Amino acid sequence: MGRTAKYHVEIERLLDNGYNINEVVSELNISSRTVYRVLDKLKKQARYDFKNLMQEDFLWKYQKTLENFDKTIRQCNEQITTIDIKYDDYEQRVKDDLDSCDQSKYMARATLLGNLINIQSNRTNELQKLVTARD
Repeated sequence: MGRTAKYHVEIERLLDNGYNINEVVSELNISSRTVYRVLDKLKKQARYDFKNLMQEDFLWKYQKTLENFDKTIRQCNEQITTIDIKYDDYEQRVKDDLDSCDQSKYMARATLLGNLINIQSNRTNELQKLVTARD
């Protein structure tokens, strides 16, 4: 009995890693009967787990969670597009002001360039928040 419990974990690990019965037998140097005995126990446990999943609302909750994630991703992608449009507009306004500003007005031009940098920084921050929420 103790020997089976000892091999149970190893057999399960090897089977989970894609080993077939013959490979498990040769890897652990045990009889195929032991491997099949453990495999039967694993199948019974899997049936029990599956039955519990079907009786409870776990699958429904899982499906709802996936739907919520999908909805969140779509909303974030739409907001990313909106943010890009908004900040492109801001940048274009500042660039137009910068082009129309007299070359001799250094302080005004420096302020406009600072505004342009702030706009790009704010865009990056907002996009980062949305991507973090999405992922």
